[in-house]
Amino acid sequence: MRLPRLYSIAAAVAVYTLGLGLGALTPTGLVESYMRSVRSIALQAYMLPPPALYTLILANNLTVALLSFIGGLLIVPPLIILFVNGVILGAVAAAFTKWYTLLEFLALILPHGVFEIPAFILSCAAGIDLALTVFEHGFRAAVRSLGDEASKLLPVVILLAIAAAIETGLIYAVR
Repeated sequence: MRLPRLYSIAAAVAVYTLGLGLGALTPTGLVESYMRSVRSIALQAYMLPPPALYTLILANNLTVALLSFIGGLLIVPPLIILFVNGVILGAVAAAFTKWYTLLEFLALILPHGVFEIPAFILSCAAGIDLALTVFEHGFRAAVRSLGDEASKLLPVVILLAIAAAIETGLIYAVR
């Protein structure tokens, strides 16, 4: 099992952190509008039995992780995906803590976030590695290396499977 290059992981962490910071500065009205739309989708998902909800969460997260990785062929997508995820979490955290305590927010996010956030950082870092292969050796070489590079996603799949199980349990615990 290989991991992405250390500087790719550092770049991914930096982009995510920048997104978090900018997200925290997002106007509350915009965040509330976003949260209302997410809430309507979430209410429908909460009606699913736990195995179906787990599958839905895992499939969504794996899709984002795979797009982050393969998007490296086009160079920019992993950075955009990671930045947007950071902005969303930062904005939701800022809005959430206006009505609840930071501790309550962390209690909902940390149990699965400690697995999910590193998984996304690793998948984006693997995408950055792929982008570096495009720069260093060309697009065709990067496409040929997809199989080898995809081995970097094994820890991502494991982390996301754990995160989805915890998130499913949290949803049923607080609904």
